[in-house]
Amino acid sequence: MNGKKITADVYPGPYLSTWKVRQKWQDWTEIDAFFPMLYTKVFNTPVRWIGKTTAEGTFYLASKKKLLIPGLYIPGMNEVDFRKGVNLVFKYGAYGISVFELGHMNPRYWQILFEEAGPYLLGMSPNATTGIDSLRSKFLAQVPKSSP
Repeated sequence: MNGKKITADVYPGPYLSTWKVRQKWQDWTEIDAFFPMLYTKVFNTPVRWIGKTTAEGTFYLASKKKLLIPGLYIPGMNEVDFRKGVNLVFKYGAYGISVFELGHMNPRYWQILFEEAGPYLLGMSPNATTGIDSLRSKFLAQVPKSSP
């Protein structure tokens, strides 16, 4: 499509989306990237569900060369759950992460996002520390100091 990418926000997980809303997004060939809405508060699920659902999505999309970029619902997560959720998204092979309700991303949540996602996005081991302090400083310098 003239080099343009097409994305879709979808119901969580190929299994749940097929069963609950008959949305077999794992079979949609026209879509380049999927943003499953892994909203633990909305679906009343524990944080570990994010890992399970991410793993399921990456499994179904791997051979199709499609990107999985799960969305987390920030207002429904405390800092501890957000940290776990971000870690699970990358641990189970997601290409990236999206956040819903960007206005709820206060400086502390931005810092958590960097700490958990930064090493994955930079191609480093999640436990790497070499050079990460300067990268953290540069990233956090761009984070808004307060949210509306």
